[in-house]
Amino acid sequence: MSLPIYEGTIRLCIRLGRTEEAFEVAQRANSRILFEAVSHLQQSSTTRCRGASLGNPSDRRFAEEHGVRSLDPQRALRHAHREILSATRAIQLLGERCLLQYFLSEDALVCCALSRRAGLVVRSTPLASKQAFDESVRRLVTDFTGRPQGTALLPKIRQALREFYGILLGPVEDVFQETGGLVVVPAGPLWSIPVSCLFDGANYVAERHSVSYLPHVGLLTLPLLGRAPESWVGFGNPGEDLKKVERELPRIAALFKHPMIYSGSEATRENLWQALRQYGVVHVATRVFHDPEKPFDACFEVRGADGLTREPCAEVINQDAKAALAILRCCHTGATVPWFGSEVAGVWAVFLLAGCRAIMASPWKVYESEEVSRLFVRFYELWVAEGKPPAEALALAQREAIGGGAYPAVWGFPFLIGNLG
Repeated sequence: MSLPIYEGTIRLCIRLGRTEEAFEVAQRANSRILFEAVSHLQQSSTTRCRGASLGNPSDRRFAEEHGVRSLDPQRALRHAHREILSATRAIQLLGERCLLQYFLSEDALVCCALSRRAGLVVRSTPLASKQAFDESVRRLVTDFTGRPQGTALLPKIRQALREFYGILLGPVEDVFQETGGLVVVPAGPLWSIPVSCLFDGANYVAERHSVSYLPHVGLLTLPLLGRAPESWVGFGNPGEDLKKVERELPRIAALFKHPMIYSGSEATRENLWQALRQYGVVHVATRVFHDPEKPFDACFEVRGADGLTREPCAEVINQDAKAALAILRCCHTGATVPWFGSEVAGVWAVFLLAGCRAIMASPWKVYESEEVSRLFVRFYELWVAEGKPPAEALALAQREAIGGGAYPAVWGFPFLIGNLG
């Protein structure tokens, strides 16, 4: 079934008041896009490193000693992306969270909102045209992510964020206001909008709610990521020029029972692959060379035998990753481009499809500043040391940054993708 047929079916369901069917058809559209991404990566894969999975005795022993769950996350993900959930089942899995699933047509933005209190509510917001909406999103991102210049641009940015709040969240405000966490399933250009930064006229969303993202509702069936694993690896700064990253990694490592740092000359491809297969949390802080037209052709900067080199991010799919959370402290790892009619293709998607249960990524530049370092360290302190669920820990860290007067693009860039508490 092509995407225009999905669009027509959703329109008809809404017109007939069949909200449950509209919700399920929107899921099928997202499921198809994920299926195409999986198929593309399997076909373009150059190797299959099955010997490096937890079936390998040394990797299995390491995982057991360091608290990494022995399961096949790739198989679980590929099953989950085929799941089409009823509203009742989705609400059971959400708990106290609220789901906001979007579908973008040529002249309307449809939101399927679910919460325990309100049930399933489907609302449609008219648009002048999809093309005009796409352009308004591009303008927002361009203005929002420009290098912060004090507070001079803040009134303009807040006005734009308030307008998008009215489009995305205003129609379903009554559904999510009394919930703590928002689980957003974006559509198309909505992957570029920082929902945590949307402004209601008095507060940013992050000041009232935690925010996480899913590419498909069926991923709610995957294990919920709550408590932090005991093992962590920091990988980065292969060129030894990212000084703030170099100072940041030991502070984070001190929070974990089984930490490891690969930096400088140790930030090699082999160590990155081993980290993904063996550690519970993988923190990647290196440069990413990103082609906006070819999402799977992005490359990491790593240390090779003859100095710095580039490693294709798509090779992650071969590593049978067991990481509960991959934190990509790199520019544009959350960026998305059109992929079979939607935007789910990018570096973060490769990590998810490789088996990582959750990803933290940025759709734009990650600023090298003390404010950004404090945000990352504070997230880890709240998650690891204080036991907060990851989405709540990020929201609390963002609130502290807001209270300190940080510019929204500085604290709003981390997108948490996965089934997170």
